Amino acid sequence: MISRQVRWSLQAGVVMVTLAVFSLPSGGHHITRFGYTWMQVGKKLVNGYHVTLIVKPPEASSTSMDLINREKIEMSHNGLADFTHHFQVFVEDTRLREPVPRLAVTLSARGERGYRKDFPMEPRFGERGFHYGGNVRLGRRGAYELVVMLEPKGMVLSALSKRQEEYFRKREATFEFEYGYQGLKELMGDIYRRSSPLSPVP
Repeated sequence: MISRQVRWSLQAGVVMVTLAVFSLPSGGHHITRFGYTWMQVGKKLVNGYHVTLIVKPPEASSTSMDLINREKIEMSHNGLADFTHHFQVFVEDTRLREPVPRLAVTLSARGERGYRKDFPMEPRFGERGFHYGGNVRLGRRGAYELVVMLEPKGMVLSALSKRQEEYFRKREATFEFEYGYQGLKELMGDIYRRSSPLSPVP
């Protein structure tokens, strides 16, 4: 015979699953597909620069050929559990139609209740070319405003250049982003943790 506490927990679980499924946003840039490879958050034109923001699962990286070693690859992937996303920032000069190097790029994640966390993006080279990127850990699931801040860093220009003021200008591009669930398995796990009397609410 099912006890009253167990029966209540099952009923509460069904209600929470139903509410969670129907309350998930249906539009915009969301991470809701389990096993996604990458998604474009958006693209903005800011003072002569095209700024494109891409999100994907956390990824391992290397500054040398060491990660060719399979054991080191596995160790690197095991450390990715501390992150929720990997963001890539592509910055293109609209006049020259080429990537802009030597920038200090920061991704500022801003959420509800005054939440803000800044993540430095490092210069990288990947399958889509030169960009700035890094693994990040966002807080609670929900809506975020992602602000990409660009600032010149160590740029050397000719004294006769007519673009000095343009190059040394600070820029910001703002994107709307929703941190959702990556499939039913993750959704159910989060609901269970929140409803279980043995698990504190994060």
